[in-house]
Amino acid sequence: MSYIFLIPATYSDLKEKQISLFALVAGMTLGMIKLVLGISNDGFFYAIALIPGLALIICSYIFAGKIGRGDGLALLILGAIEGYRKCMIITLIGIGAMFGFCLVGLIIRKLNRNTEVPFIPFLTAGMVISHLAGI
Repeated sequence: MSYIFLIPATYSDLKEKQISLFALVAGMTLGMIKLVLGISNDGFFYAIALIPGLALIICSYIFAGKIGRGDGLALLILGAIEGYRKCMIITLIGIGAMFGFCLVGLIIRKLNRNTEVPFIPFLTAGMVISHLAGI
């Protein structure tokens, strides 16, 4: 279900370096539908699922925009749709993939320390990998 949100967000993040309003609204709608229909966990676990996204939004303010607020919003929505455990797995796989990409880019000198790298494509990769691995 998260693919409905992540694929348009990935496209807009790569093309425009920002997450489209359509992707954010689609993700929020999916999260609200899960909450209203009772598909998600109870309220306590639903609230815990929002912590990774809230943490990233707070980091965005602390580091003066070096981390995009849209990335935090996307992670917040992903937590609402998938729940805490799945959100953390997707995030950790995405961070690992991003680390590997950046490390290779720095080694071959295609990236430098000031290069902006979009995070949402790596979240999408994390989603695909976790889905294929059955995690």
